[in-house]
Amino acid sequence: MNFNNFKNFFKRICGSRKGAFAHEIEPEVWERTYFENASEEDIFFCFRLILGRNPEEKEWYGHRLQAGKPLLEIVSKFLASNEFKENRQPLLTKSPSLSGTGHETVELYNFKLCLSSQDQVCGSALINNNEYEPSVTAVLKKVLRPGMVFLDIGANIGFFSCLAASIVGENGNVFSFEPYEYNIKMLYINKRLNDFKNIEIFPFAVSDRKDFFTYDDSAGNSGTICENDSSIPHLLSSSMLVYSVILDDALKPYADKIDVIKIDIEGAEYLALKGMKNRLKKDRPIIISEFSLAFLKAISKIPAEDYLQLLLIDKSYSFAVIAGENNVIKCEHNMEQVIDYYNQAIGDHIDIIAYPEDKFSINNSQIELIVRTDKAK
Repeated sequence: MNFNNFKNFFKRICGSRKGAFAHEIEPEVWERTYFENASEEDIFFCFRLILGRNPEEKEWYGHRLQAGKPLLEIVSKFLASNEFKENRQPLLTKSPSLSGTGHETVELYNFKLCLSSQDQVCGSALINNNEYEPSVTAVLKKVLRPGMVFLDIGANIGFFSCLAASIVGENGNVFSFEPYEYNIKMLYINKRLNDFKNIEIFPFAVSDRKDFFTYDDSAGNSGTICENDSSIPHLLSSSMLVYSVILDDALKPYADKIDVIKIDIEGAEYLALKGMKNRLKKDRPIIISEFSLAFLKAISKIPAEDYLQLLLIDKSYSFAVIAGENNVIKCEHNMEQVIDYYNQAIGDHIDIIAYPEDKFSINNSQIELIVRTDKAK
């Protein structure tokens, strides 16, 4: 196969998914067999992904002869090349490059945020669309009230923390937990930008134990904690460490009561709330959580049912799935219904609500706050 034919071949298999031919050539990517040895396709994509270019015709013949060798050996050669080290490796320094870009201030609702367009998680969405996770935003705007206490677990750059601070007011409080250095800086800047004295920042991860964890920031500033089993050379060269606290302990001096929790920490949700069992039973908050079977299995090492069971704090708790900005689906106590909705959804996660029915009600997709007397339990 000469190089032009090779390029035409890849145009066909990598072409628009609207055509039927691509489906006839290859199964879906998650259904393909994994091979330890490199194919010509693998070598082509080493050029594309590691060197940032297509192979030249003169060099392709020699490189394609490497097909059949161990994949790790091929990738290692590309990573060790001078071309990669000089031209591409400097571009992979994530946090400093993000911190060094220009920022702008955007007006949102009753507050403003300092944002970077290079922040592909929150910043670009808010700059371009003036909104971020609109479905979760809509739910929070309905359940939060002046004087409430809001717990933001995985606060990122502070969008939800600032939204909550603007609603709960000076008589309320916001407790924001965030371990990633760049996010902590932006969270602090956005607190100062709005003069939100009711936001308390905790620069920690949260788990069911006090410990150091490796922080995976491969997806930018929306990362997750991982068990710290790296070798010492790896820790010295590349790993980022964050310290985890237990919420039952960390919140003891600060909050008499938590009313609403938002938690989005990429699969570590079970670990975080496991370390908060006492406060959950005492305060019985409404919990708005990201939910992903794959993330929970990878990070918390548990089946999704275990996390859902943890969210059913007492017999009054029910589930709801946030299916859209104005669409909340009641699931009662039915864990299977929540999981079925996740399996049918597009994307890697859904957002769910766990709530005590004596405090909150959901009627025809509308969330209502039930005000109860002090004597109510």
